[in-house]
Amino acid sequence: MDAQQSPPVSANLRLLPWTDTAGRPCYLKEGRTRGYVSRKADYVEAEQIDNGRECLEYANEILAEPEPDEEELLFLVEPLRDALRDLLRIAKSRGDRIPQYYGEIAEGEAPPEPDGEVNEEERQ
Repeated sequence: MDAQQSPPVSANLRLLPWTDTAGRPCYLKEGRTRGYVSRKADYVEAEQIDNGRECLEYANEILAEPEPDEEELLFLVEPLRDALRDLLRIAKSRGDRIPQYYGEIAEGEAPPEPDGEVNEEERQ
């Protein structure tokens, strides 16, 4: 398994929003209580989401100008890349933990319908 591969997904493993010193993903085995590492991961994820939001706001400001400055655009690329990487990691971490709420969902199978009636108009 190389540095970017993930171990098999388990409902009890949480992908953490950081890597080890070799760049490999870090995981936390979650239990019934929310310990320090879990709370720290929540805090780091919240900070990463805020950073992504700030990068997006800055990008919108720059792109709203009739002729955006090339230096500002180049300066923006790296933070946007980092924010996208962090947000995709958060989405993967949260997505990997969804099956624990629905039981195991077979690959290609749709998740169960939400409780309550949903008509076709509400789906669109």
